[in-house]
Amino acid sequence: PSIGGMAVTVRGENFSPSALCRFGTLSPFPSIFISSAEVICEAPEMQIGHHHLAVSNNAFDWSVPGLPYEFMNTSSSTVNRVNPSSGPHKGGSILTIGGLAL
Repeated sequence: PSIGGMAVTVRGENFSPSALCRFGTLSPFPSIFISSAEVICEAPEMQIGHHHLAVSNNAFDWSVPGLPYEFMNTSSSTVNRVNPSSGPHKGGSILTIGGLAL
């Protein structure tokens, strides 16, 4: 959503615990390191539209061309069910989300 706050899981290889995330041209910020194959980037508030998400281990060499990510207006969206309702702390669960205007 354009209001930000969404956890975006990025899978790849050779991520370091100091990996950084960058959406569009915004300043980089720390990722949440899960493993050398997975980091989580929290989406910031951005204008509605398509932006690229890039990851770097050293704040100099960024993933190219970056991953496309769409920020949407979700003010009219409604979530009315999530299954399962809980999962392990480490993550990895596949969720089914139902609602309107998703």
